[in-house]
Amino acid sequence: MELSKFVRVIPADTSVILFNTVNACIVELENGYISERHLVKDKLSSEEITYLYDNDFFIDDESALNLFLTTSPNKCLNIILSLTEFCNLCCKYCYETNLTQKCVMDLQLIDKVVQYIASVLKNNSQICEIHFDLIGGEPLLEFDTIQYLLRKMAQFSNLEISYLVETNGTLFNEKVRDLLSHANATIHITLSSKFDHDIMRPYRDGSGSYETILHNLVDSKEFFMDSKHHLYLRYNVHKENMDEFENYMSMLRKKLCYPFNVETAMIINYDYNNWKSQLLPEEYAKWNLENIFLFHSKPYDDSNFLLLPKNCQPCIAYQPNTIKVHADGSLSLCNAWKEVNRTGHVDLLLSGMSKEQVFEHRVNLCCLDDECKMCPDLFLCGGKRFCKGDNQCQFIDFDIDSYLRKYVKERSAIHEGD
Repeated sequence: MELSKFVRVIPADTSVILFNTVNACIVELENGYISERHLVKDKLSSEEITYLYDNDFFIDDESALNLFLTTSPNKCLNIILSLTEFCNLCCKYCYETNLTQKCVMDLQLIDKVVQYIASVLKNNSQICEIHFDLIGGEPLLEFDTIQYLLRKMAQFSNLEISYLVETNGTLFNEKVRDLLSHANATIHITLSSKFDHDIMRPYRDGSGSYETILHNLVDSKEFFMDSKHHLYLRYNVHKENMDEFENYMSMLRKKLCYPFNVETAMIINYDYNNWKSQLLPEEYAKWNLENIFLFHSKPYDDSNFLLLPKNCQPCIAYQPNTIKVHADGSLSLCNAWKEVNRTGHVDLLLSGMSKEQVFEHRVNLCCLDDECKMCPDLFLCGGKRFCKGDNQCQFIDFDIDSYLRKYVKERSAIHEGD
């Protein structure tokens, strides 16, 4: 019985772990049950063999590919709004440092975005959700614009509307929380340890921003205790702050008496910034794996499993009608679209041009090509994306086999204790 190529075979201490990437099913067998991807049939019971067949451990390539290509209609319209290109901080690794002209989105442009949304809804009855990503610069500098957007979107009361606010946190005060109190809102704030944060993300006068952000977060307990509101904190990792993460997490758990999530990310180096991270991808991957298990809330729960299979869903950039509108009204495909590739204007969409026509010069990269069809990691990667550049096959930032060994070991210990 030969295993499907989509099943990873992972040697452990005294066993072998089989991980089916098609459906995230995991089986642990004793050593000697497998030889060169063939299971020793005589060592398995009929019930075990049936289980493996039922869970697609022997699925053929054609059937697996058909399963990968089976997708459900996209019912969510994603709109990214860069409300302003100004910011009150001066971060050393900012991706917008190279902007020579900066703009602020006016209310007329908000009206045009809402008009575009209405036209999309008119032509697509399957859409039942609208998700806004509000970015900058610092989007909370434009409080009145956000207030206006919420008021305009109230007309779509039959739809589920949500907002992601990507803010530096310095202006996330009571006034903002009151504005978003009735909205489905996720707040995303970058924060590290005090010493590191105040160096890397100071105000424009050079003073530290850490204390202001932490004060705002501590004062936000009532806001984040509401099930409609979620907090994600991002810890940007570089060589000088890797060892501070444990104390950082301890501080957060002590100070924030409400649910929150922490995600880590490796800093991207941009040519136009003087400061450069010296952290290598392999160093980050090793560090990241260690911290997944040390600090992730209930890391061994099924709901927190980090290797869920992907199907052929296009990324936001290639989803129909999804768009990023810059403060000057120009358009991009998503946040990964380089500034130099901005094109057109939202007026073109209102004049009847399709997104495909506006971006006819866009990168011609299908998420699924012949190389992908042959790849055993297809269900883990999900296919190619233009934003990966030359690293199309880098799809995860930790060692998969090490993660699975640890996951299986800890899950087994939990079940033995029950």
